[in-house]
Amino acid sequence: MPRGFSEKEREVVRGRLFTEGKALFERYGLARTTVEDLTRAAGIAKGSFYRFFASKELLYMELLEREEAALKSAILDAARAEPDARAAFVAVMHQMLDYVHTDSLVGRLRESGDYAILTRAVDAERLEGHFDEDLATAESFLAVLREKGAVCDVDTRVFAGLLRGIALTALQEQQIGADVADSAMKLLVSYVADGLIGKGENK
Repeated sequence: MPRGFSEKEREVVRGRLFTEGKALFERYGLARTTVEDLTRAAGIAKGSFYRFFASKELLYMELLEREEAALKSAILDAARAEPDARAAFVAVMHQMLDYVHTDSLVGRLRESGDYAILTRAVDAERLEGHFDEDLATAESFLAVLREKGAVCDVDTRVFAGLLRGIALTALQEQQIGADVADSAMKLLVSYVADGLIGKGENK
């Protein structure tokens, strides 16, 4: 039986699991990283892992949510810094696309194709909470666009779905065609910006 941990020890171990888990997931992906890999790197017994997380997928999900929280804050700052609504929308979308292609957990999902594994393993309530966070970010982003003069006559949930749809499409690089994916996504963003906001400044 794995021994118990004090509160201080739990805090230290969780920190190690976050640090080592992020490094392993980014290097090998979700499917190829095992619980044994994680516990060996964190310096705990394999059975002790389940005192902290019910599965490696839930550890990945928590790391992903932390990473995305930083991104959401950054994209709102980027939107506010732009001179008009269309420029704000395009800047944020390009920042999202760049993020997908960085050495990030989302980027690793794109490369490995592990997204389906993650969503199957995470319970519906947790996914719903994740979508609620997306909705709150979408609402704030939409407010920034409207402050810059955009009408954006669209329901917030639909707008959140649009943002999620663009991000998920960017994860399908191989299906789009690796040689054209970047250009195709930028063209898609431009067309969506024209349709949502218009071509002119403050429209």
